[in-house]
Amino acid sequence: MDKFLFELARALKRIHDFIARHSHHINDKMLHFLVLGFTGMIIFAITYPMFKRFDKANNPIAMTTLYTFATTVTLTIATAFVVDVTQTMLFMPVIFGLAIFPTSYQIFKVLDKYEQAFRMTNLFTGTLIILFAFAIEVCQGRTKTGNVEVADAVFGILGYFVMYAIMYVIITIFKMIFRWKNSK
Repeated sequence: MDKFLFELARALKRIHDFIARHSHHINDKMLHFLVLGFTGMIIFAITYPMFKRFDKANNPIAMTTLYTFATTVTLTIATAFVVDVTQTMLFMPVIFGLAIFPTSYQIFKVLDKYEQAFRMTNLFTGTLIILFAFAIEVCQGRTKTGNVEVADAVFGILGYFVMYAIMYVIITIFKMIFRWKNSK
């Protein structure tokens, strides 16, 4: 597991260095802002159709399972960088998943009742971006591949929320235009 994690960290560092080399005018905080912002938009674009389908099928179990699996995997990888993974820790993801599943099930059940696929996707994407932001910083600290700064994580999370706000405004404008055209 350690070998896999360090290879993952090296791959992320190469991507980070490539982007930093080819964009001389972008500092590290802006890089986190842009990368996590775009990553969030990609996650949102991929997961929204799934949540919409689950919502139409009234299937909060599927939504909760997807949410629990993704957050558990991300949190487990981040935690594995902090502590050495041993055989006894292999059950940590299962324990975390069992702890988070009932709460997330209740949340998705309520949202599903009101047909809120958009909000479900927001919750899912926001959670993953927050976990990714701190996982990246933990990874940098453990592998000594960068400076560990909470400000980088905050800028990354802020990047997602800013890009989300821009996307939301654009979608709202298009909806208003289509409603206006259809009302004529």
